[in-house]
Order: sequence, then structure tokens, then C-alpha cells
Amino acid sequence: MRSEIISLAAFVGRDWTHGEYYDSAEQSMDTQWASVIWPIIESANFEHVVEIAAGHGRNTEKLAQVSGKIFATDINQENIEFLNERFKSSENVEVFRNSGADLRFIEGTSASFVYSFDAMVHFDSDIIRSYIKEIRRILVPGGRAFCHYSGFDQNPTGTYRDHPGWRNFMSRELFEHWLTKEGFRILKSAYIQGVSVLTEDRTQSDNVTYFELPLDAEPGGEFLSSEERMHELDELSSRYRAEIATLSSEIAMLSSQLEGMKTSTSWQATAPIRWLKTKLSGR
Repeated sequence: MRSEIISLAAFVGRDWTHGEYYDSAEQSMDTQWASVIWPIIESANFEHVVEIAAGHGRNTEKLAQVSGKIFATDINQENIEFLNERFKSSENVEVFRNSGADLRFIEGTSASFVYSFDAMVHFDSDIIRSYIKEIRRILVPGGRAFCHYSGFDQNPTGTYRDHPGWRNFMSRELFEHWLTKEGFRILKSAYIQGVSVLTEDRTQSDNVTYFELPLDAEPGGEFLSSEERMHELDELSSRYRAEIATLSSEIAMLSSQLEGMKTSTSWQATAPIRWLKTKLSGR
């Protein structure tokens, strides 16, 4: 199941490496931060922040101004390289590439605040569920989180590319249900559209939710238990064996075709071999 979620994350993630989008989105960041984001999250403890899906770092830039330490994550190597260059002089920003569905490199019960804006709106619901579990694992009791996610609850069988604004199938009710199952306390939810907080739901509006892990909550543990780690290794081993078998079959087929060409009397079939012999002999 975990490998399937990671594959879903890779499918979505490959669409978000283009600088043109990030350059355009950067233009509205100041307004979004001032009118939508900061009024909701200003009460958070920014001592140890984890950002999910940082992209080119426009949110990271804002968080860096108020945070002690930030771990910015992204699934795409291109974005990781951009982030490393952008924040090479920032002592409080560290950049990590992740699978797009978990935060396994973050220790349990270590983050005071988890943040994601303009990313989860595109995530498959299984990926969001995975991240909620991970937020529960890494937050300290009393820690808080802020997530921006899709409010598009139509066409559940479609993909995000079929939907307006490439929003994936999701709803506030489902998100808050999962938070409740993990023991979180919801502090505030709001409908938003662009740079505005809405008083009521509208077609194609997104959601933001600010939530807290109660002080009396049990601390989070390791990313994987020993049994889960062995199961994941078994899954990877099976997948690699299947890939090796496929490659071996393709190699055998190509070898057979090559042998057939070498013994063929057809002038057309042996043309590549005669050309190669000519090149190697220097004639």
C-alpha cells in the first residue's frame, strides 16, 4: 500500500517543476500571507517548523522570517536544487527531498509547527491521509499545523487534471474527519479563494485548516516499526525482482534479434552490421 501511495505522489509531483508557475505565484505571496495565512497562524510556535512541498520556496521565505529552524521538503530534485540555491545563505533553512507522501527523515515528536500552502490542493486523498498521520507522528504535544487543501468534492473517479484548477477530489468534512481520528483539535477552518477568506463555501473554493495536537497527547514514534520496515523491504525487493525479470526478458529478445541479423542473408537486414564494420575498420 505504501508503494502505491508513493507512486501516486510521483504522478502528481512531476507536474510541479516548472519555474513559470512558481514565478507567477510569487507575485501574490505578500498579499496571501498578509490577508489569509498570517492572521490564522500567528499564534503558532515557530521554533521548529516543517514545510510540506515547498516548491520554489515562496512560503519558505516568509516562514524563515519568523522561525527558529525550518525543514523544507519537496519531491522534485529540480525544486530541491532551486531551494538550496535560494537559501544558501540562510542558516535557519534546511532542505530535504522526500517521497511526496511521508516525512520519514523527521524524528517523532520533534516539530512545533507543520505548514503546507498551495500544494495539498493537488494531492490525491490517500497522500493527504498519509501526511496527516505523519503530522501526528512528528508534532510535539501542543504543536500546531496549517494545511491548505482542495474543496472540490465532485467527480470522485477523475484525476486532478480533469478538475478546475487541477484540484484533487477532497472536502473539508473528510479532512476534519481524519484529523479527529488522529486526535487533533481543530482551531479554525476557512474557505478561501485566491487572496481572500470567504464567509461561505463557493464553487471551486479551497480550504485551510489550523489544528493542534493536545498537550496530553501521546508522543509520536518512529516512522516505521520493525515489522513495517521488513514489510516495506519485502515490497521493494519484489518490485525490483519484477523489474529485473522484465529487463532480462527484453535483453534476451534483443540478443535473439541480433543473432538473427548476424546469420541473415538479407541485404537490408544486415545493412546496420555492414555499416558498423565499415566504421570500425576505418574504411
